[in-house]
Amino acid sequence: MPVSIRARLNQMLLFMTVLGMAIATSWAWWITRAQVLRDVEAVASQHMAMAQAMRRYTELHVREALMADARQFHPASVPSFAATTAMALLREDYPNLDYREVALQPTVPAHQPQGWERVAVDAFRADPTLTTLQTRACSTDEQHWCLAKPLRATAACLHCHGQPEQAPPAMLARYGAGNGFGWREGEVIGAQLVSVPLTPLWSRVYRAMWRTAGLSLGIMALFFLIMNFALKRLVISPLQANSDGWQRLASEDPLTGLANRREFNLRAEQAQRWAEREGRPLSFIVLDLDHFKQLNDRFGHAEGDGVLRTMGQLLAQSTRHRDLPARLGGEEFAVMVPGHDLMEAQRFAEALRHKVEFTVFPRGLPVTTSLGVAQWQPGESVADTLQRADEALYRAKAAGRNSVCLAP
Repeated sequence: MPVSIRARLNQMLLFMTVLGMAIATSWAWWITRAQVLRDVEAVASQHMAMAQAMRRYTELHVREALMADARQFHPASVPSFAATTAMALLREDYPNLDYREVALQPTVPAHQPQGWERVAVDAFRADPTLTTLQTRACSTDEQHWCLAKPLRATAACLHCHGQPEQAPPAMLARYGAGNGFGWREGEVIGAQLVSVPLTPLWSRVYRAMWRTAGLSLGIMALFFLIMNFALKRLVISPLQANSDGWQRLASEDPLTGLANRREFNLRAEQAQRWAEREGRPLSFIVLDLDHFKQLNDRFGHAEGDGVLRTMGQLLAQSTRHRDLPARLGGEEFAVMVPGHDLMEAQRFAEALRHKVEFTVFPRGLPVTTSLGVAQWQPGESVADTLQRADEALYRAKAAGRNSVCLAP
């Protein structure tokens, strides 16, 4: 099998490995990302529930007791203060969670909504049925997951935030009468906000994904090597062996081991292009064993095959590396001799004739050969040159056999 086919198989295997890794990593990233957002949403919801529970606890069990003495004002009696303070204490143990309450007319100006906070308050005021808003919001340095719930004024709220003259004197003395009044029962006056920074989470996710990708790459590389080894052992090597066998069957004569007619014609055409390009001589010798049919009839085909095998060995041993001996069929052989002109090819043919005549064939059978020699001429096809050599061979047979004749 050509190396290029193996390379293409490896490329396909590598492509499928990389594609599988990319798909698996992408899938893992999207699954992890979605799970992180779900976890963040759940944590934010729990944080919000704790803040709302603190507000209710303050309204039900703390506010009334602390406000019994109108001469004193206790910030802990304010649900917003209680929830914000409690969540600030919780934030010491959970620094990635932030809770904040904002109002359109806050008692403390710092509680005025900003940016996305104002968007959330406006959305709650525009749609009274809206109970929750969640989004990803970006500050100047990082991204946050934000959860918002509407704050509505209750009857208890109006005790302090209805009109200034109804508010506790101690509260007015502390905050003044300029802000935090004019609320109406049921009105959306602000929002509760939980914020979870996403940037640290994404950083951890990225690090985990890179570690996973590195581990996956190592596993995929090992998988690639194992598959490559298995591919070579189980697929490529058997195909290579079969391919070599098929190639020998297609180009080699099974009896003598010489090139067959198909391979000889193919190589002869290549040699013709070389001779034409380089301006070098190219000659062909066609030879035929004399009286081979009579030998076959008298001694049998097995002995005849032995003679042909010995003839193949003789030709293989007598030719140069660049020459090409071949069995064209039956008892007919040919030799291509690149770089030899007609006279040099004639001398080579005479040497072959002499060697055949004095070679000891199986059972000491006397074997001679007749040879025809032709030199390729520019503008001539290989088939034409071989035809001229074949005609010279017939003249050699007609002249008494065991001789060499040159084509004109």
